[in-house]
Amino acid sequence: MMGYVLRWGNKTWLYGGALGLGFGMAILLLFWKMLGQGAFWNYYSPMLGYYVLISICQSHYFRRQPVPDMGGLFRQFASIFGAIVIFFVNQWVMINIFGVPEAIHPVLDHGGIIMAGHFSFIVFGFFIYGFDDFMFKGKLLKWMKNDFLKAVFWYFFIWFAWAFLFYGYVGKGYSAVKFSSADLDQLLAISQWVIIMSLLYALVFKDWLPDLQKKLHMRNDYLYGAFLFGAAVIIGTLIAYFCYGVLPYIAPWEETLTSGEKWHRVLYMGTYPLTPAILLGVFTNNFSGTRSPGMRVIKRVLILIPVTVLLYFGFHLIIAQPELIPNWIAPGTFKEGTGLFYREGGWYHQLDLYFNFTVSIIPLTHHWFCGRWGFMKKVEEKEEDW
Repeated sequence: MMGYVLRWGNKTWLYGGALGLGFGMAILLLFWKMLGQGAFWNYYSPMLGYYVLISICQSHYFRRQPVPDMGGLFRQFASIFGAIVIFFVNQWVMINIFGVPEAIHPVLDHGGIIMAGHFSFIVFGFFIYGFDDFMFKGKLLKWMKNDFLKAVFWYFFIWFAWAFLFYGYVGKGYSAVKFSSADLDQLLAISQWVIIMSLLYALVFKDWLPDLQKKLHMRNDYLYGAFLFGAAVIIGTLIAYFCYGVLPYIAPWEETLTSGEKWHRVLYMGTYPLTPAILLGVFTNNFSGTRSPGMRVIKRVLILIPVTVLLYFGFHLIIAQPELIPNWIAPGTFKEGTGLFYREGGWYHQLDLYFNFTVSIIPLTHHWFCGRWGFMKKVEEKEEDW
């Protein structure tokens, strides 16, 4: 019987990472260096989020057979053009139906509150389009037989969450006077870490969760799904508060940040586990040769955490501000702003969120849409895993 295995075994992550880094850096530099910051902040920034959102939707409700071929390449274009469409549609709805204020902004055409509305919709959508499958085994909408209708249902559910949390209760996006960016940043930062927990359910904890369900004696999948949902919220919140607490010690030479600025950085920090989790879970054998599911999880976590930390400092000290270490050793060796994505404001004002999402989503969507074509090979017997 023929099957597929990773072409380079556990080294395949190197090639998957090169795919994401190569295309990702080219895309980022195109918008940041060539098209300018206006185009980057007004269009690339939100459309990247909508591209990821639509790709997540496709992966859950418009699935392809996981066969390595380029037959699903058109889905990349569906996500790209869909992102453009949904950006303008959502913006029209926010301005003309909800009346979100268009505050004057030096860069953003429609102001910071509108852009915050886009990001709130995107962050809520990241979680909502995946949590049914990741936590409830797809049973929340099991009664709805058509996958297209499921996708539409969740789209309007995102609007419901958006209206309650961004427009009303937390962000107060209905008023330029009452709008609370600090409270919204806190909500989005915690939400990002809850999203990371949801992703880890799918990539890191997936083969241990059935054992956990048995040990907890939760035969009801709805009850167990509610347990996983609550655990994701609690753990994600704890991690977010931990990151909030360690911020002053990560770059102590920086100026004091406000509470809202700290939460904004916690949101950005929540994007660093994306690339290592995806490369480990999709482009390695993910310790599948270890017999104990619990031990597999421990091994994965022991790799994921230090790699995430290294990636955080690697981005800042190598890509964003490579002058920091040489200038610390020999002051004045390099001028400020020698990094690829220079922004005034220093350590906490870099493009790490955009870097992490762009670099990670390319190999992930290649897995979703094209079955990791080029990274897999046919075999007659299953090869040994680590």
